[in-house]
Amino acid sequence: MTTAAHDPFGDARIGTLDAASDSDKQGLKSELLNLQRRIRAIFELAPIAISVTDGDAIVFANRACAALFGAGRREDLMGRSIYTLLSPESQIGVRHIIAQALAHQDQVPTVSERVHRLDGSVREVEIAVAALPDHGQTAMQMVITDVTDRNQESAQLKQSRRELRRLSAGLVEAREEERLRIARELHDELGQRLTALKMELSSLAAQAPAARPRIDAMIEMVDETVASVRRIATDLRPLMLDDLGLTPAIEWLVRESSRRMGIDFTLHVDEIDAIVDPPTAIAVYRMIQEGITNIARHARATSACIRLEREGTGLLLTVQDNGCGFTAQSMHRDGSHGLMGIRERARMLGGQMKVVNAPEGGGRIQVHLPFARVGRQQAGSPGDPAAATLLPEPS
Repeated sequence: MTTAAHDPFGDARIGTLDAASDSDKQGLKSELLNLQRRIRAIFELAPIAISVTDGDAIVFANRACAALFGAGRREDLMGRSIYTLLSPESQIGVRHIIAQALAHQDQVPTVSERVHRLDGSVREVEIAVAALPDHGQTAMQMVITDVTDRNQESAQLKQSRRELRRLSAGLVEAREEERLRIARELHDELGQRLTALKMELSSLAAQAPAARPRIDAMIEMVDETVASVRRIATDLRPLMLDDLGLTPAIEWLVRESSRRMGIDFTLHVDEIDAIVDPPTAIAVYRMIQEGITNIARHARATSACIRLEREGTGLLLTVQDNGCGFTAQSMHRDGSHGLMGIRERARMLGGQMKVVNAPEGGGRIQVHLPFARVGRQQAGSPGDPAAATLLPEPS
């Protein structure tokens, strides 16, 4: 262990003032000493830990540095090797940046390391170093920032985000299951009862010709109710998505949307039904549904194009319109959760969403969903490589 032979805030060149004239010497010395005291005071009161080492021995530590290392007095750190206060795995990194600083490299990186306090506890820190050229080739200034609390808060925030995303995914799955259950009950139970009611009314009309006009009106009301039930059930969960697959469901959605909204939709879908599992299919369907709703509510468009394509080992969904495009405010509009829903569904599948204004005008939503080939075979096709299913990569 080495010790300092001089004050780190002193200046070896003070002695050269002897060469100055007698009238200036005392004044210059006084000014330099005052400047040294001011610099020392600045270092002493700095809220960030600052130390100065000569060789590897600490020759100066401010109050914040003493507090960081848990020293009751700054003198408790004097003469200690800085490396004894570092965790073993951190010593190599600190030696490396000190060597860079002593070699007068222009950009010496800040390193994230761990230090041992005098009470044995460990703190996570960021260390920046700079050589002190006026004090030979061994003096080094260190600025040490305690980032333990910040790192813990960051880790807790990341964990909280992961838990919220898991909760969100669970809520989305539960909502889709509930929608499916309600849609099937509407379609099967209520639909069957309305059909039976229509048959009874038709039978009654044959038995009571005088009441035929009123019965026909009731039959018409039943037909309208059946149509409403089917529309509500389909909006909740298109049963054709489970019965026929993703492509027919998207085609129906686009056709009905074009009819109801008066927007000219163009659709292009690659052959993907055989490689998309049910959770991905419903997520893609909902993203397209949200994209169409966004166009109808905000875009003021007359035409739009929807493309669902295989791209490498994934899927690329593009929803583009010729409307007014996206503004900065539209991305964060209160009460508007369509784009947020698309982004979160994409993240649940390990994908990403990008929203841009197309060069030719209008807005464009692009969603890329990565896939990983797994060895699960479809039922009835044992050992057939073509029957392997593409499942979303875990996020």
